Amino acid sequence: MSQRPVVMGKKTASKNVDPITLYNFTFPAEQLAVRTALADIRTALEQALLDADLVGRVESALAELFNNIVKHAYANQGSGTLKCTVTKTAPGVVVNVIDRGKAMPGHTLPDGDLPNLEVGFSDLPEGGFGWFIIKSQTDGLSYERVGADNYTQLVFEVRRNA
Repeated sequence: MSQRPVVMGKKTASKNVDPITLYNFTFPAEQLAVRTALADIRTALEQALLDADLVGRVESALAELFNNIVKHAYANQGSGTLKCTVTKTAPGVVVNVIDRGKAMPGHTLPDGDLPNLEVGFSDLPEGGFGWFIIKSQTDGLSYERVGADNYTQLVFEVRRNA
């Protein structure tokens, strides 16, 4: 496995509106590497003193996205990599992920609707929840296929309870 990423950014709260890169690393599209990357990203977000709810939402959405890339985009393609950049912004966090796996069907994001759960127990779906989870945790989501690269951007804002 590659060396561990350098966690960048300030360890104290800042009112600085300039974006700060907290994490920038390329890692193998493998389950163990995904778990390590998620732990490193969580550490970077916590060291930046971000809101616990925001940290949890980023971690949940990225776990789903990374696992989808490993399981689907790189299926039957052998090895591959994911490049992930996490940037702290004034309203929250922006995450950019690049992979060279298969393109999304139709070159668009899935709807992210929940599967039909009004069925008998034996007919309940085993999957289909991932994009719902990703979309419910993010405040902005985009995907683009450019050449052989998939570009996915996730935007997370601090959510204030009313």
